[in-house]
Amino acid sequence: MKRKNDFALVPRPPSAVEKGEPGAKRILSRMVAETLALAQKKPPRRIIHLDDDPDFLDLYRDIIQSSLKNVEVITFTDINAALKEISLTAPDLFITDLNMPKMDGLQVLSLLKGMKVKFPVMMLSSMTDSHFVERAHGIADPHFAFTYFGLSGTRGGTRKFVQEVSRLIRAECNLERQIVFSVLACTGEKSLVALLEQMIQSLLGEAYAVKVTDSANAVEIIELVKKQSFDLIIALVNNIHHTTADGEADSRILKVVELLAHLKKQHSQPIIALCAYEPETLDLPTQLRQAGIDAFLPTPFSAEAFRKALEGCLKTSLNQPGKQGESIPQPRKTGPPRIVLITDETWHLRWYEALIIELFGEATVLKFEDAREASQELLRADPDLFIMDLNRLGLDHFEMLRLLAERQVKYPILIAYPLFVDVEKPARECAGPNLDVTFWSKPGLPEELRRKLLKLIDQSDNPQRRILKHTG
Repeated sequence: MKRKNDFALVPRPPSAVEKGEPGAKRILSRMVAETLALAQKKPPRRIIHLDDDPDFLDLYRDIIQSSLKNVEVITFTDINAALKEISLTAPDLFITDLNMPKMDGLQVLSLLKGMKVKFPVMMLSSMTDSHFVERAHGIADPHFAFTYFGLSGTRGGTRKFVQEVSRLIRAECNLERQIVFSVLACTGEKSLVALLEQMIQSLLGEAYAVKVTDSANAVEIIELVKKQSFDLIIALVNNIHHTTADGEADSRILKVVELLAHLKKQHSQPIIALCAYEPETLDLPTQLRQAGIDAFLPTPFSAEAFRKALEGCLKTSLNQPGKQGESIPQPRKTGPPRIVLITDETWHLRWYEALIIELFGEATVLKFEDAREASQELLRADPDLFIMDLNRLGLDHFEMLRLLAERQVKYPILIAYPLFVDVEKPARECAGPNLDVTFWSKPGLPEELRRKLLKLIDQSDNPQRRILKHTG
């Protein structure tokens, strides 16, 4: 063996790559790529958020981290803890509230000024008074970059907030991704669930994707809440049932109140309780209030009442129903109309009747679940409006349209039908050219139905109507 300086020259064995072993080059390429990616990976942008409300901090942390890529939000309710964190590692952005009990936002700005910080600062507040804005800028300028962001009071302002944070920390924005708002609807009513989902989506705005899970079984409800974190629970107390015998109505509802109190105590989700009818011997609103339930709404309810209940649960302001700047027409108090209503479900009868009474006061509402009984009433006297709710699309409904077309009645007809069901074409074929027919697809916002009712009553040519015709 050859020697050099008394050391044996041992030949190096060939590597797996040199041997040409299968997959060796591919493995080496992946290792190189992973090493380069690790070296190029940037640390997350850090945001420190100071506010005295922990729920508010959790909400905006979720908004930021779900909308911006590679961002970490660290929250504090104590100013001293926040300042200690800043002294250890400077953040990419510091967000502070204005109104806080121990030290307000203006005092926080003065402390940051004394620390000679170089990172940008944002003051996030619902107060947009120019006096506070000028004072805040007077403290911050020109010592550090400062932004005063006034909360707009609507969920639409969330996108502007995210865009501003993205600009300040130069983070990639992912606004096309919606924030999921999960709802547990304990109703067992498909039409009610669809209506609730549409109303919540309209109120929260396009930045959110509302996902609703429904169950009226008490055991299933408990299991669902254990497995998943819901942002909101809506419970129709009359419909929730247990696997055991429920007994009388009062005892059933008391069991439901106990269930809701348990959910509130164990999981702290906001809860809205709905009630189709209240037992005379039970003070349900008081029972629910004592159980810690956030809001109570008797059904049917208006969109405005639901908006206020949801605002109270989420502790924020929501989009007003209807388009911005659009006023909802109000009924003229010139006399009560006479309205004939037919639907297949008793729950819908009560819902329509309550909405009509809300619009026209002492209206005469004749309710029917059978098409032939309703047709006899229509033959007896013409109404100001005839409402047909085609929930099950029974043949009698279309036969009635043919009968009314033959009589060439002059009063308006409103046909409500389930969404995604082709009703208009066969209904118009039955009605022919002589009937004044309007369609409303369910579920729809109550404001939309409200406008249709007001318009139809106002334009009726029925000489027997009790509302004076508009002559403006």
